[in-house]
Amino acid sequence: MDLARAFLATARDDLRAAEALFEEGLWAASCFFSQQAAEKAAKAWLYGTGVAPPRTHYVSAVLSRVLRGRRAGEGERELVELLDDLEEYVTDARYPDRDGLGGYVSPYQRLGRRRAEEAMALAGQAVRFAERNLDAR
Repeated sequence: MDLARAFLATARDDLRAAEALFEEGLWAASCFFSQQAAEKAAKAWLYGTGVAPPRTHYVSAVLSRVLRGRRAGEGERELVELLDDLEEYVTDARYPDRDGLGGYVSPYQRLGRRRAEEAMALAGQAVRFAERNLDAR
């Protein structure tokens, strides 16, 4: 299996993990694994196009640079946008944050069902994009 397909397989597994965590009511963890699925799907696509992405969770900036100066294919700009939307979960879904009252709140208190559903939907779009575009090569 080449590296692009290995990243895609891992993206699918991360999406399944996000869904399982969602079913258990672990919204923050589901958001994090959704972000991971989208990130790995994007890296699969990048490897498939011959670009070795840097080791970072913030892939939308890398994709923007790759797409700058070339005509974007179907879904490529949307991939950048959904990655950008999910990148907040790289840290927000894992660490406590200020609650506005001088205290702290865990991500499990901050992130709810609706945010987890939205994150999984975006991750699913990223995985499907990578699947379509890797199959085309």
